[in-house]
Amino acid sequence: MKKLILLLLVLCSVQSLSAQKKLRLGNSSEYIISLARTTTNMGPSVNPVPRFSMWFNTGVVVEQKITNHFALVSGLNLRNVGLINKLDSIKLKQRVYSTGVPLAIRFGDLNKKVNVTLGAEAEFFLNYKVKEFVFDEKIYKSNEWLSDNVELFNPSVFAQFQFGNSLYIRFKYYLNNFLKECANQTGTVNTCGYTMHNTAKTTISGYPLNTQLFYMSFGTERFDKNKKKKPNNTSPTPTRTPTRSI
Repeated sequence: MKKLILLLLVLCSVQSLSAQKKLRLGNSSEYIISLARTTTNMGPSVNPVPRFSMWFNTGVVVEQKITNHFALVSGLNLRNVGLINKLDSIKLKQRVYSTGVPLAIRFGDLNKKVNVTLGAEAEFFLNYKVKEFVFDEKIYKSNEWLSDNVELFNPSVFAQFQFGNSLYIRFKYYLNNFLKECANQTGTVNTCGYTMHNTAKTTISGYPLNTQLFYMSFGTERFDKNKKKKPNNTSPTPTRTPTRSI
């Protein structure tokens, strides 16, 4: 804990000393391919399916440039992330809309946009949505705000690589379970489960036990270009008065 506090103090000191350095504002967007390691202890085996999300993933980027090779990065993100699991003839699609605040360091050639960004993000899961399928036929869907089905706060760590233009590739891992763990009040034996909304009210016993979510994304990061307008030094063309012939 003391080391963490010391690190934060050092970062704050560096940022205050570099207040005269360039602060850049930009925007970002990304396409996300997510996957989850989901386990149960009583129900059928779980087969995770990659989930592709292109909407709505956007954010504001704040970059505090310390040198041409080092910067601090923060911002505010809005993200659509989730998982798909198949359990025999059942398929569940579960996603959230989240907002997050990252804190990261960036190093490399910042002028040429060849750099690496390493950091962590505090993320809040705001809106939860689930879709149920039986033999690939959708039978139910619902969404709710601040749901009890997911962890409200979920921190993550990430690494981002940029290769000379606005495009980047990012790898991200969530530290908490995506879905709340299925357990009884003692938290030792999993006796609950997920109840489907079909006619038979099928219950998937022990779902879920663990849902460790991670993703790979491809995105863009663009900054505002504050170019100074060149003064217009061109003098107006003088008008010639026509001469009269005598």
